[in-house]
Amino acid sequence: MSKLRSLAGASYEKLLIAVGVLIVLLPISPLNMVQPLRDSGVFLYAGWRMLHGDVPYLDVWDHKPPMIFLINALGLLLGGGSIWGVWLVELILLFFTALIGFSLIKRYLGPLPAIFALSVWLLSLAFVINGGNLTTEYTLIIQFTALWLAVEAEEKGYFFWRGYLIGVLAAAAFLTKQNAIGIPLAILLYLTISR
Repeated sequence: MSKLRSLAGASYEKLLIAVGVLIVLLPISPLNMVQPLRDSGVFLYAGWRMLHGDVPYLDVWDHKPPMIFLINALGLLLGGGSIWGVWLVELILLFFTALIGFSLIKRYLGPLPAIFALSVWLLSLAFVINGGNLTTEYTLIIQFTALWLAVEAEEKGYFFWRGYLIGVLAAAAFLTKQNAIGIPLAILLYLTISR
């Protein structure tokens, strides 16, 4: 009975997170935004060109790191050339980002602070994503996953493969947006000081 209650609670939390993420991303969905904004349009164009065999920085140029073009190419591939695929990638990544953040806060502070933090975070994100499909959005999952790995490693008492993955995530964050490596650097600084 307790296991069933736990499963129902976890399902309720995931549904709450999914609804919150959907509310944030619905205004920037292709239903409501027929034309992408400038930066998003550049990323979509570069992704589309990659799907047609072009090479970033050689055949199509922008000053952003390469990961954003790969993400857009993947989204366009999943959507059959439609921007719905890119929006779906945003939705999935933001859901897992919110899930990780919610789980970490709930673990240490309880469910009510986690719900409050999730609500405030998602509401503030709605004003930041500015049309969607931005590098900042895609680095969130990387940063939150690095935090989760650091917390898990700290609780278990060893970093080994988790430390390696945090390094890989730091590289992925850098290749998505250069100044997004703050969380992995903070983890490194914490480890240096605490050890």
